Amino acid sequence: MSTAMRELRSVVMILVEASWDETGSLKRIPARMEDRSVSGACIQVNTPIGVGSKLMIQWRFDQFSGITKYCRSEGREFLVGIQRDKSSVTNRPAGTHTPRPTGSKDQSPQVSAAKNPKLAGAARRQAGGNSRS
Repeated sequence: MSTAMRELRSVVMILVEASWDETGSLKRIPARMEDRSVSGACIQVNTPIGVGSKLMIQWRFDQFSGITKYCRSEGREFLVGIQRDKSSVTNRPAGTHTPRPTGSKDQSPQVSAAKNPKLAGAARRQAGGNSRS
């Protein structure tokens, strides 16, 4: 029995793109992320990826790079285990993503509405008021 603590993995189903260098040419294929954790992920692909390959995984909300730790056949597809590069490991919980910035951090909806009348209705609704005067 291993004495190392197992890391919490989140089961996910995220469509991603996997890219890596294979004998001098860049390969890009669609993949499905099956699970992920702070330090790794497992993707399902339709072509094998060599153990030790440096991968880039990206999707709408995030991207990370890592090294292929295993690639095993599962029917017609392959499960690929990826260990994230240390530089792409964050302290975010495994089930979260980084939201895209929507403006200044100090602006509340009310401050934004004061500067932009089009946002006034949304600010009133958020504050619990009626959007029509």
